[in-house]
Amino acid sequence: MQDGAQGEAQSESETAGLRELYAVRKQLTPSMATFQGAIMVADVTGFTKLTEILSSQGKGGVELLTKCMNNVFSQVRRGRRAARRDGTHAQPRLVR
Repeated sequence: MQDGAQGEAQSESETAGLRELYAVRKQLTPSMATFQGAIMVADVTGFTKLTEILSSQGKGGVELLTKCMNNVFSQVRRGRRAARRDGTHAQPRLVR
């Protein structure tokens, strides 16, 4: 009997939750926003090996890894800013 009572309580709770979701859904209206954006997909050569080496050195190694990655992304940002300034909108390239 206890299982049946628990099942009914759960069913009532689920039904109440569905009613609440339905009420909220009626208040929502579809909308659309337009904005400019960019997506960057990058494969950093040697990242896994670098991570293994630096992470084995403890906190200092992890901090160095963070600095290295911030340097990579800073170069990309600088390239985009330069492209916007001169109007070329060239794709940034990292020099190895």
